[in-house]
Amino acid sequence: MRKMGYIVGSGLGREGEGRVEPVTAYVYPQGVSLDRCMELRESSNGEELLEVEKRLDRQKRIEVAKSVQAAERLKKKTSVFDIINKKLGAKGHASEDDVDEAKEKPAVNICSNVLQKDTAKNLNMKNYQISENIRQLEREVQRMESTKLRQSNNKAALAIINTRLEAKKSELQKFKEAEKKVTGEQQKRRDTKKYCVF
Repeated sequence: MRKMGYIVGSGLGREGEGRVEPVTAYVYPQGVSLDRCMELRESSNGEELLEVEKRLDRQKRIEVAKSVQAAERLKKKTSVFDIINKKLGAKGHASEDDVDEAKEKPAVNICSNVLQKDTAKNLNMKNYQISENIRQLEREVQRMESTKLRQSNNKAALAIINTRLEAKKSELQKFKEAEKKVTGEQQKRRDTKKYCVF
């Protein structure tokens, strides 16, 4: 337009009498009548809620607020000192990761009487929970063993790691026994189903 003689800031037309301000764009909801759109515009009381630019600004503000919240959550979750304490096995306050690990392994009732009364769906859920706990504990045991190899010179840290490792191994053994009980109950039900058919 500049090549055709347009001067920035002036109106369009031969005499420059055209409008200078850009036409505001509005976005109306889909499938709504024009009367309803005009009602929406009037009910906004001068605040042009349907203007495209204002809508984009609003979306940008929401995204910025979300990113700030996510950054704060991440900052709270991982602290350098918590990581160091966890690796060295300090006996101070439990880090949030330890609390999360404790939450992630819920107690599963594997009493034989309870297992017999459980539905097939409940047994499947218990089996899934137990297998997830076993996988997690195996990862933790591997991590602790690698830490133990790294801390072979530090006797104090090694003693703490050994006690924690033994506790994790015993917990892992308990979960493996629980898994055997649940799978045994499931197999027993499958067998009885087969016998009932014949």
